[in-house]
Amino acid sequence: MPKVLRIAKGRKIEDVEHVDNQLRELDDLDVTVALIQTLVPLGLRAAEEALLREVTMLAGRRYGRNHGMAHRIRWGRQRGSIYVGDQKLPIQVPRVRDREARTEVPLETYARLQHPRAADEGILRRLLYGLSCRDYRACAEVVPEAFGLSCSSVSRRYIRATARKLQELQERRLERHDLVALVLDGKAFQDTTMVTALGLTVHGDKVLLGFVETSTENAAVCTEFLRQLVARGLRS
Repeated sequence: MPKVLRIAKGRKIEDVEHVDNQLRELDDLDVTVALIQTLVPLGLRAAEEALLREVTMLAGRRYGRNHGMAHRIRWGRQRGSIYVGDQKLPIQVPRVRDREARTEVPLETYARLQHPRAADEGILRRLLYGLSCRDYRACAEVVPEAFGLSCSSVSRRYIRATARKLQELQERRLERHDLVALVLDGKAFQDTTMVTALGLTVHGDKVLLGFVETSTENAAVCTEFLRQLVARGLRS
């Protein structure tokens, strides 16, 4: 599919060669990677929910009367790191200590998250389909699975909060972005195609503007997609 490139009229660009290099880099950008990076904060939130859930199972509810767990107590937090997809990120890890054995109780969830895991393409496709179809709750339930966690390891509160964040991602206003170029690109996942809009700002930053799920990428699909972006405030 040909890329759609638009340069704003009357926009003064001092370093044309720099912009050309940025456009070539943008053109080569893997759309899957861009989408994964956008979902990294959601993956971190899912990891935090899973860690806190395991701490509650080991040491009981905070400030509660946890009969049978008196020898296990919460022991603050420490700095650690986990993998979200294949990216290593810092995180505050809660600690649990066994007072009788005078040892720290390891968290199984934290141990699992310290190994890189590439998102399965089938999971990613369901995630993108949910976003494109505005089914944010179903999409939020898939996010933990995409990052190596079971859906049962996170709470309903997380699912509601994540659904709101996903809705903000796909429906946010675009007026504040000062764009000099727009690239539409299609990414195929078996029999499904995601058409993604990536913008390049006057400062050379790349912005994921949105995407739609479709069976084919043609002029009609791209025209309707552009109409949706303009309705959200995209400036030409």
